[in-house]
Amino acid sequence: MNREEAMKELNIENITELEDITRQQAAVLAYFTGPGCGVCTVVKPKILSLLESRFPKMAFCTIDCEAQTEVAGQFGVHSVPTLILFFDGKETHRFSRNFSIGELEQAIERTYHLLFDE
Repeated sequence: MNREEAMKELNIENITELEDITRQQAAVLAYFTGPGCGVCTVVKPKILSLLESRFPKMAFCTIDCEAQTEVAGQFGVHSVPTLILFFDGKETHRFSRNFSIGELEQAIERTYHLLFDE
């Protein structure tokens, strides 16, 4: 898959997978969640809808913090949900617990369009 193609949701199972995807894709949203998180369950479909409608070339990765404690620890995630935006392999924004879809959209928009609009 090249950097211009849309990518489906990827469930991350180790640090190497997340590092690889952030290196390979120009835009990545990493979604750190937990199985008992009600907020995570409600917010995730809204995030997926936003990406599908506004940012289709952004890769979306889900990390279960309970199952993947090493990945969560490596990325300094201590609460769920936590979202980390990566552009060109670098973390650009981080949202934890209290955030709105509008804030997320604004954080993605400018850099995303610089990368993908011609």
